[in-house]
Amino acid sequence: NTDGTFDNSFGNNGVLVTSLVSGNDMAQDVIVDAEGKILIAGTAANTDFNVAPMLARFNSDGSPDNTFGTNGFVQMPVEAMDNEFTSVCLQNDGKILASGHYSTVSWLYRTLLARYNADGSADATFADNGVSMLDVNGIDDEFFGMEINSKGEIIAGGFSNHSNTNFDMLLM
Repeated sequence: NTDGTFDNSFGNNGVLVTSLVSGNDMAQDVIVDAEGKILIAGTAANTDFNVAPMLARFNSDGSPDNTFGTNGFVQMPVEAMDNEFTSVCLQNDGKILASGHYSTVSWLYRTLLARYNADGSADATFADNGVSMLDVNGIDDEFFGMEINSKGEIIAGGFSNHSNTNFDMLLM
């Protein structure tokens, strides 16, 4: 609540703890849309610890929004173990942007930017079937934050590791 007390109409006495898959799940960013729906970006790992970027959407009472993905949840397919969404934004048209990093089979991180339709399906009109991955300097590149400016342009920030020792600020 606005006074700092728990909202007992949300989750279980103001707290929501939920498992999305059978392993480890983690929220990295959260936003609330104009309808009061809560959108979470983060990771979901199965019991083999294959960590995949995920989005989950909940109604204002903490129940899953079943109009989004499957039971309120979407998970991006991955080819290696360490992948995540660290930031989420809404475009004016209701499309969802998520950013983070994607790990290749050779353990090199690439920046990750994905766009989803309001129902949680990948937006095939964006980049390569909804997903953009970029190798900036050959070793590790990651996004940690993102915003959309007044012109609708996407601005993402993070780091680029070009020498395996130096981490430089990355802004795109």
